[in-house]
Amino acid sequence: MTKSHGSLMKDLENKLATAATDEDRIKALNDLAWNIKYNDPRKAIELANQAIELALEIKIETTLSKSYLSKAMGLLHLSRFEESEASAHAGLEIGKKNRDTYRIRSAHNILGSIYFRCGKLA
Repeated sequence: MTKSHGSLMKDLENKLATAATDEDRIKALNDLAWNIKYNDPRKAIELANQAIELALEIKIETTLSKSYLSKAMGLLHLSRFEESEASAHAGLEIGKKNRDTYRIRSAHNILGSIYFRCGKLA
């Protein structure tokens, strides 16, 4: 049985509120941002920016790809295509550097969505 969206959001918000370390906080910010990217893209961007800022501050690069990709999705849903593309490329490059095939594939999917929505696929 899967959780309802509301229950999942409550769990993710609780995970963020109870994060014991900065790395746990970044992961919780990323998870929440990724899960609200369609329903609340502005909030997803805000959360992703917080995760990016904290990750850069404490020098944890492994979480950055998901942060940039969450931000890219939020920007895409606000039709801010150039910013979205830049964020997706940042997530792609970090994914490549970390050899994270899941994030690389996600970045390519996001870039395809961006190009489709803004007419660059032609």
